[in-house]
Amino acid sequence: MMIYFSIYRDSTPEKQTLILSQLEESIHLLNIWIRNNPDHYSHKLFLAKAEMGRIKGNTNEVTDFFGKALQAAKKGGFNHWEGIINERFYLFWQEQGNEMIAKYYWKEAYSSFSRWGAGAKTSAMECQYREKMRQSAGISSLSETNKSILIENQIAELRDYALQKQDRDLRNKAENHLGELAHATKRLRIEIAERKRAQEEIKRKNEELQLLNATKDKFFSIIAHDLKSPFNAIVGFSDLLKEKAGEEDFETIVRYSTVIHNSANKAMNLLINLMEWARSQTGRMSFQPEEIDLRDILTELEELLSISLEQKSISLETNLHENSLIYADKAMINTVIRNLLSNAIKFSNQGGKIIVSHSRNGKGSEISVKDSGVGIPRSKIKMLFRIDENSSTPGTNNEKGTGLGLILYKEFIDKHGGRIWADSREGEGSTFRFSIPDQPR
Repeated sequence: MMIYFSIYRDSTPEKQTLILSQLEESIHLLNIWIRNNPDHYSHKLFLAKAEMGRIKGNTNEVTDFFGKALQAAKKGGFNHWEGIINERFYLFWQEQGNEMIAKYYWKEAYSSFSRWGAGAKTSAMECQYREKMRQSAGISSLSETNKSILIENQIAELRDYALQKQDRDLRNKAENHLGELAHATKRLRIEIAERKRAQEEIKRKNEELQLLNATKDKFFSIIAHDLKSPFNAIVGFSDLLKEKAGEEDFETIVRYSTVIHNSANKAMNLLINLMEWARSQTGRMSFQPEEIDLRDILTELEELLSISLEQKSISLETNLHENSLIYADKAMINTVIRNLLSNAIKFSNQGGKIIVSHSRNGKGSEISVKDSGVGIPRSKIKMLFRIDENSSTPGTNNEKGTGLGLILYKEFIDKHGGRIWADSREGEGSTFRFSIPDQPR
């Protein structure tokens, strides 16, 4: 195609008509090919359109398409085509009589061919340049020696221009590569962070599944063993009670009735805890904090637990702040303190002592239940509030428990935005503390 453009001007009118037809067909094909591979054919199409503009004398169209052809060749890294386009652009400006612009594109063509490594082409261009310089009227008065020095200096400048151009291009490519590398590095960091988040999410989900499995196992264990035991006692001693009623053995009847009463209370407390726990797990437990008096709650609980306290001759002492008002959900806090007191009674020896204390700081209240019982081994303290660990131990009168209560209390205190913890020494007793803010978070 470029040969046709080169020979067009020296051809006969008939030949020119044929060449134009063939060139238009070539441009039509390039328009088709460019749809599938624009990067490979864009510069060729724009060059063909520029040359067609030269033939037809459309100057504005020529400069526009030459510019687009150069841009496309540079973008694709086609140095040889960049050289060809610059050289054709040089010829166009020569035809326009603008030697200054023509010289610029000739130097650009030389630089492009030099970057491509076309040594024969650049040597030929240097020879043409030398010959043109010798024929220049501006140096005709110089001696041959001075002419040669001037021409070689011009050639050296030309080569230096090409080297500088090549150096700029290399720097631009390096900067582009650095930019691409920085972008790729940033993207890699984002992908690593996303992968890390995904792994953390998987880990969190696994932990949730493990907790759900532990919850399920705990639930079935309570139903299968802990809830079954008091009902077995109730059924068994009820049968015995019927027999003793017929014999009018009142002493044994009272003893069996006490066992049935205690078993029924145990089953009731366990069922209450199970229901409250189930409600908390399913999110159906309402949370309605209000201003309540801790003194009223303790008075109510002391009356409720009076029989259990009397059975073990345990004294209950309260040491409350003068301002005993707290901001909490009454049902939840009542459950927490009631169960902490029940545990304290359970693990206290005959004649023991339980102290309930209440103190205030600038942010809220701290409530503690201290007993003088058997204490808790240090190894078990960390497991007290975990459902996946069995932390239940029998009381001093062999009272049985499930360990469910402490887990439930922790959830209630968490609901208030507080925390619960325990201090204990084996053989000296335990202190369970919880803190709640004045306004739940």
